[in-house]
Amino acid sequence: MEDNKAVELDRLIRAYGDDLMRISFVHLKDLHLAQDAVQDAFLKAFRKLSDIDGKEEPVKKAWLIRIAINTCKDYRRSAWWRHVDRRITPEELPQAGIWEPGKNSDILDEVMRLPLRLRQVIILCYYQSMDADTAASALGISRASYYRRLKTALEQLKIHAERWASYD
Repeated sequence: MEDNKAVELDRLIRAYGDDLMRISFVHLKDLHLAQDAVQDAFLKAFRKLSDIDGKEEPVKKAWLIRIAINTCKDYRRSAWWRHVDRRITPEELPQAGIWEPGKNSDILDEVMRLPLRLRQVIILCYYQSMDADTAASALGISRASYYRRLKTALEQLKIHAERWASYD
């Protein structure tokens, strides 16, 4: 029984570890804290693996992302967090699949400036390629809230894109 849990956890780490790392880094803006948060999230997941027995992969991924996001929120609530400079540059981000330096760094800069709740939906939608239901589940919000946040985030990014176009 315990061996099966260890094998399943190892599989989940291999399948979703990088995704959780990127999401945690976006929340915490610190590579080492993000690594700690991912480890804590997988420890929490290990204790509750029976909760997802027999579930489909998108459900498992959303469940893990939810745990990681909540772990990051716990880190951010700590007293220590309030006394640390969390500004980052796009170059400090862990490798994401679509970002190329010099090509769309202006867009990534703007995404990183969005409020966290808007940044989350952009990351899950465009960087993690999650469907609306899975992303909403991962964030612990309704599908309608997910679409509202996505619309708001895209509107804010559009304003910046129009500003860039006017400089050309």
